[in-house]
Amino acid sequence: MNSFNKNEIDVVLYAKENLKDMDCENTQLMTNGSYFERIWATAVLEISSNKLPYEMVVQDTHIYNLEETLENEDKKYIVKISSDELVRMTEYKACLEEAKENDQIEILFENENGFVAKINR
Repeated sequence: MNSFNKNEIDVVLYAKENLKDMDCENTQLMTNGSYFERIWATAVLEISSNKLPYEMVVQDTHIYNLEETLENEDKKYIVKISSDELVRMTEYKACLEEAKENDQIEILFENENGFVAKINR
């Protein structure tokens, strides 16, 4: 059984409460590929779409990276969560540093389990 800690909840709640125009088309949810993690985050974010059925959104287990997210002109926001401790200590830290160094990305919120960012185009 997976559970989410306060940091992960804080990341998702920040996005939900502050990104008023967030939807499935303009937001890249970046997870570790866990189906349970994606369902939980999508439900808490309450992101929806007229174009994409909920099932397609939550079943997308592709592990997105910053480069391909920035290549997608439709994406405006990034919500990155990382629940796995080993991943968090290595890959997540590298991803966060890469985002901070990229002048196209503005970090709006961050903690040790994730971040919310705006893509500046």
